[in-house]
Amino acid sequence: MVGWSLAVHEALTFVEMFGTNQLSGLVMVDMSAYTPSTQEERDRRYTMLHNFQADRKQFAATFVRGMYHKPQPEQYLESVTAASLKTPTKLSGSHAGGVRVKNDLRPVLPKLNIPVLAVMTENNRAAAELIRSSVPGSQAEVFEDAGHCLFVDDADRFNTVLDNFLKKARK
Repeated sequence: MVGWSLAVHEALTFVEMFGTNQLSGLVMVDMSAYTPSTQEERDRRYTMLHNFQADRKQFAATFVRGMYHKPQPEQYLESVTAASLKTPTKLSGSHAGGVRVKNDLRPVLPKLNIPVLAVMTENNRAAAELIRSSVPGSQAEVFEDAGHCLFVDDADRFNTVLDNFLKKARK
């Protein structure tokens, strides 16, 4: 199972509910299993969700453009923004809000008795270290010069890391 961004939360929730029997490996891409609940973080989440609800199109366009470190063609950015807007605002907002409320999935990490790869950006270096220290035998890679879409910004490296992990996981 590969989860990117909010799907990391979904993948860990899956493991929390059903265990790992149906999985042969887990790849977590650029999202932490834990976000400290400081006042500053709660204020940041509130502002983000408010901006999301107030002007979803503008929020999506700004968010999409911020997901890359390397320049992307305008047509591509517009297509990613349009795709993100296909999910209804209420559904998308409630999903994002739910992740912001249930922000500590560290208790799930000891249940990961399968090969685990954490692929994170520099912003989520602490998440990579958390996985490495909490899940025996796990692998963590940090992409220092990539944005949230690290698999686009550094596709060759991402594909190599993923391919090597999958080869090991299948053994």
